[in-house]
Amino acid sequence: MATKHFMLVSKEKNKYAEIDLHRVVNGAFHTDIHNWLFPQIIDFIKQSNAKIILDPFAGKGDILKACATIGYENTIGFDINSELDWKINDSLKKIPKIDNAIIITNPPYLAKHSAKRKRVFDKVKEHYAYGRDDLYQVALDRCLEAYDYVIAIIPETFLNSSYPKDRLYIYTIVEEKIFTGTDCPVCIASFGPKPNKYSGNFEIYKNSKHIGDFQKLRRYILNPNNSIKIYFNDKDGQIALKAVDGQRATDQIRFLNSNDFYYKKDNIKVSSRLMTYIRVDNIKNLDVMKIINECNNILNEYRSKTHNIFLSPFKGNNSKGKRRRRLDYLTARAIIEKSIEKDKGNTKAKQLVLWS
Repeated sequence: MATKHFMLVSKEKNKYAEIDLHRVVNGAFHTDIHNWLFPQIIDFIKQSNAKIILDPFAGKGDILKACATIGYENTIGFDINSELDWKINDSLKKIPKIDNAIIITNPPYLAKHSAKRKRVFDKVKEHYAYGRDDLYQVALDRCLEAYDYVIAIIPETFLNSSYPKDRLYIYTIVEEKIFTGTDCPVCIASFGPKPNKYSGNFEIYKNSKHIGDFQKLRRYILNPNNSIKIYFNDKDGQIALKAVDGQRATDQIRFLNSNDFYYKKDNIKVSSRLMTYIRVDNIKNLDVMKIINECNNILNEYRSKTHNIFLSPFKGNNSKGKRRRRLDYLTARAIIEKSIEKDKGNTKAKQLVLWS
């Protein structure tokens, strides 16, 4: 009988869940749905002038099968699994160079903290010696070292990561499901040779829709100035925050009056990131409900202008097939600061009118 393996789900509740050890250690998610070949991806492949499609993490060959449907039948695959038909190669260490080839791959995903939580770190720790936090980043290093053109299906969190993007030409958010084994939010990162003709900038798509370039969109990012004392995960907070979109399309991230929030205050912990209460100093003389409404106005405007790309993706889509998002506390702080400053400004203006 095969040995079962488990990961820690909740330390507080001493709760564990069974895992597929082989899949976890190899970071394997099979791309067996072929709806990710959007027009901009196909155009990028053509512009590379590559004659061969190489997948250094070939798995079941899903990537290569998909490429064959658009006319690229000259394909090569490598994999570490000796039970498959590919040439055996550990592509997390080195990828052989093949002339006239472009890499198109779905590399392994496994974050360092997840490896520890799933109790498989000892089996993969050698790869993190390269200084990366996730196996997909190690895979990207190896791909970009060996090839000028690389297309990789990787976690959507890549956009907000510190991984260098100087060779990134196109970033495509994939909202449609392309994995049958996970609901991990993914993107398609298309890298070209140096020097990058976009000078550190890159085009951003949602599925096949172009939504802008990175440098223009990043101008809308909200950063706090820490001018006001704001405390998150405080049970005495005047403001509540549902920081994640729900599965219903109408159940979105929002600020609320603490008395109107359904989430029990006793559930709040220091580590809470999805539901919280927020205490703000020195707002007794201000209209708290007015501040909350302004927070929601700023939030909605921010989401609209940035197309949500800077909000962290959350597992699964909502009922309308749109990616669920999570609001980080740094941005939430900036929103609260901005709304309070606006309310103070309006109050001061009214006082000046009364005193004049």
